[in-house]
Amino acid sequence: MDKKEQREKFKHLKKWNKVALIQTQEEFQNFIKQSLENRDGINRKIKIGETTKDARKRIKKIYGKSISNIGIDNNGIVHAHEEKHHNLETDDLFHVVDIINSALDISVSDTKHQDCDVLEFKKDINGNIKILAEIHNSKNYLMIFNAMRKKKAQRRPDATKMSPGAHVQDAPPPALNNNLPQIYPKCQG
Repeated sequence: MDKKEQREKFKHLKKWNKVALIQTQEEFQNFIKQSLENRDGINRKIKIGETTKDARKRIKKIYGKSISNIGIDNNGIVHAHEEKHHNLETDDLFHVVDIINSALDISVSDTKHQDCDVLEFKKDINGNIKILAEIHNSKNYLMIFNAMRKKKAQRRPDATKMSPGAHVQDAPPPALNNNLPQIYPKCQG
């Protein structure tokens, strides 16, 4: 193989070295929004986190190799979010890193995705969520390409938006729900 063929063969590795690192929930939220609004744009990959030491051990036990990085791209977001039968809300994607790092239900899929082996991670977060990730051994990456819920998440109604006198079981009293900040944890990375 000559040098030109070698450069061409390993060109994809250089692209992975330039993957943007998302460090806050706000950055990830903006990336999701941009992905959903501009579906025909250039496909961008982002790093949303890293696997923990324990997660790497579980992955190695199931797959035979440990993987350190977690990424997602525009297409993965659009596919997971827009397929109605996937039952996902945008904020469900914020749990991806946590699911991969804490899921005990991990398996290797019988089918490949774009010639890559696939790991399935399942965890109950307000209902069972399943994450599908391509394994990119040479790049040391799990690339999320799909996510789904078995059932739609049960959302607690916002009592501050209910009409006066309305009663919903489990809804907090309006005084307890006012002025609570929305706090999102930072993506690990």
